[in-house]
Amino acid sequence: MLEIYSYFLSVSFALADNWSDELEKKLKLIEQFPGMGRIVPDYDVSFIREVFAGSYRLVYSTQEDVLKVLRFGQWVAHSANYNQ
Repeated sequence: MLEIYSYFLSVSFALADNWSDELEKKLKLIEQFPGMGRIVPDYDVSFIREVFAGSYRLVYSTQEDVLKVLRFGQWVAHSANYNQ
């Protein structure tokens, strides 16, 4: 995530600041409401979910009150079945 922030910062401070604010808001929401994200179609299990911050996809799991970030990266739709 730091690499992405650094890239945005090299383009524009405002872009980096807005992106990090959006990501921070998403993470706080997930902490409060872990079931808010969409179930990831690739896994199709209730404890692996995803949310989006701009064009970046955050995949996380919630089990036994532990939140783990499983994947974070730029999201590219590979299928017409993905709707965002």
